[in-house]
Amino acid sequence: MHANDEAGRGQRPSTDPGPDREGVDLDRICAELNVDRGTARGFIRDYLALLPARIERIGRELDVIEAAGNAAQTPGQPLQLNVDPAVVALLSLDSSSVMLGAHEVSLAAQALRRDLQVGRLAGVEEGRRALVTAADRVRDRLLDALTD
Repeated sequence: MHANDEAGRGQRPSTDPGPDREGVDLDRICAELNVDRGTARGFIRDYLALLPARIERIGRELDVIEAAGNAAQTPGQPLQLNVDPAVVALLSLDSSSVMLGAHEVSLAAQALRRDLQVGRLAGVEEGRRALVTAADRVRDRLLDALTD
């Protein structure tokens, strides 16, 4: 079953890296981005340097959305939340993660983005935890790739 199939039925896709995603293949990154190993390592270093701030920014945006959602729950009124800043931050993290083969971060960002876009606030906290967990796992593997 494909991760998107799970998400389409309202289930959060697995962020388990699976057997084909256990390590980071620096040569694959070089080939896919058409860069040398030094440039790929620089991209990895930049990604890792920015990752904590990106996760923190997404967390702040989620806090704003959750607070607005809790305050705006008036019976009979549709919930109007501005999820765009969080969605943009998640899209950016998703795209840079894909380029490095950080698939579990990408999947977690996609699932959280879908929850926000359909107004599924109940999944936000779970999605936040999944994203942080995935980022922690990927960070360790990317650091290992820098020492190859």
